[in-house]
Amino acid sequence: MAPKEQKLTTEIGGDQCSEAISSVASSLDLIGKCLAILAIQSTSYRDKPDTELIPYLGSLGYSNDAIAAILDTTPGTVKKQLSISRTTKRKKKSPPKRATADAKDKQGPS
Repeated sequence: MAPKEQKLTTEIGGDQCSEAISSVASSLDLIGKCLAILAIQSTSYRDKPDTELIPYLGSLGYSNDAIAAILDTTPGTVKKQLSISRTTKRKKKSPPKRATADAKDKQGPS
């Protein structure tokens, strides 16, 4: 334990310090969820279905559990939708397939 931490726990007491940290963490979690709701309300995502909101919130850095709590769904649903979203993005980014030698032979001489 660092000297400052040791002094803090000595002054406040170990249990009180743990309770204070837990309270702050809980408050930060709530603030994060409120910010997510504000982000949705203030963007073009306002009236979008969960299938579009999930990747958006994921891109903002929210965990699957947090997204599930915000959208009132399950973490499993969030995980599946993020996977589908990533797969769709990969397919859109992949370059078109090159013509194979067989396809060139079918076209005849050029």
